[in-house]
This record gives sequence, structure tokens and C-alpha cells, in this order.
Amino acid sequence: MDDFLPPLTNMFSISQHDPERFEYLNSLVYDEIRAITIIEYETQLRTESFFQNANEGACFDPIFIEFFSRSQARIDDLQSRIERLNAGGEPTEEEKNELNHHIEIANAFFSGINEPLLKNFSLVEEQTEALTQNMIPSQIALLENEMASNVDLKRKIEELRTQAVKKPKKGRKKAK
Repeated sequence: MDDFLPPLTNMFSISQHDPERFEYLNSLVYDEIRAITIIEYETQLRTESFFQNANEGACFDPIFIEFFSRSQARIDDLQSRIERLNAGGEPTEEEKNELNHHIEIANAFFSGINEPLLKNFSLVEEQTEALTQNMIPSQIALLENEMASNVDLKRKIEELRTQAVKKPKKGRKKAK
């Protein structure tokens, strides 16, 4: 969890001493409840769709029925929370603890993702650095060799030109 956020203890004192933090905490609670509500709503829609599309003679496992009833209870609980908070109510200590728990889980999840990404990024950086350290000197040497051979070729061409100018062509006589 972020170091700048002390534990939630007394929302009233926080609202008096640090209204900005109070607003931030309230927005976190609202965002968490909205996210959970969306998830629960989608679950409810899928559940209803499942029951509508189920065969009449299907036998439902009691575990599924228990899951669906718990989900519905959770949906109802979240709906009442939203209504209470929209009416201006304060978050309860249980809600604050639940929100902190979800934030810790999210932080753990993202740090779990970030660690392998950072390792891979470091590996890519190391390999790129090794390639550039190895490739640049070899490319420089290759270019220097090409330039040296080009200089040699130019010198040979110039020598051949001067030799061609000095040699008289066969079949012609020099004029006196």
C-alpha cells in the first residue's frame, strides 16, 4: 500500500484535518463499489441468462445454487451501500477495511506483473547493450577495410590510366 496513506481510523477527524485525503478516500470507496457493482451486475445477467437457457429437466448442483444465492446477497449488499453512500452516508469501518484489502490485493497483483516485466526489460537492455558493444566495433572494422580496399582500387585504376596514356596504341605511328 502507498506509504503516504495512514491506516483509516477516524473519517471525521480526517475530513476535518485533511479534506483532500477525505475526498480521495471517498472517491476510492465509490470507485471500488462501482467496480464491484458492475462485476456483480454482469454476473447476475449471466446467471439469469443461464437459467433462461437451461433445460427444464436439468438438475442443478446445490453448490451452484449456493454460489448464486451468495452472489445475489452480495449484489443486494452492494446496492444498499451505493444507496447509502449516494444519500450522503459515511463508509463503515468494515467497508474501509474491505477497500484497503482490495487495494492491497490489486497492488500485489500489479507488482506480481511488474516484476517479470522489469526482469525482461533488463534482459532486453543487457542484450541490446551487448549487441551494440560487439556489433559497432565489427561494423567499424568492416567499413575501414572497405575504405582501404577502395583506396587501393582507386590507386590501381589511376596506375592503369597512366600506363594506358604512356603506351602508344598499335597501328599508329607517331607524327614528326
